[in-house]
Amino acid sequence: MNDLDEHTSVTAPTVDDMAGLGDLSQLLSMWLDRRKTGGLPARASFDPLDMRKLLGRIVIVDVLSDPLRFRFRLVGTDWVTQFGFDPTNTFVEDFPRVQSRAFIKEVMSKTVLERVPLMVRRSVIIDGEYFRYGMLLLPLASDGASVDMIMMGFEFPKA
Repeated sequence: MNDLDEHTSVTAPTVDDMAGLGDLSQLLSMWLDRRKTGGLPARASFDPLDMRKLLGRIVIVDVLSDPLRFRFRLVGTDWVTQFGFDPTNTFVEDFPRVQSRAFIKEVMSKTVLERVPLMVRRSVIIDGEYFRYGMLLLPLASDGASVDMIMMGFEFPKA
């Protein structure tokens, strides 16, 4: 990804990687189960009741095109607690942590362009504060083809 961020790994997880995803493997399994004959699942394919255990760590982002932009639609309470603010209805270019904007845009753009799940593991210091987390990005498409949302699940390792 970014040469300056030596503590970030980005991979396209497969079924063989499930054990290494922790409880985010449930989210990847749901996404894989809801694919329409090779197409991408829609947001409507997911019932929040099926994701109860993960809801506080789910973030849903709207994908807008011409130009490609991203807006935080829904941000789970565990995410807000972990990072200390709520970016709901915020565009990435207005994200409060300026230092993170390029990274966020880069991984979301990669998810949209490649149309595959991405697993990010990151350790980073932002504004003098240390963060370590895992993030599973899942492309969603109302029409099965054009990515119009990204659902992300977060994992926050115990200190």
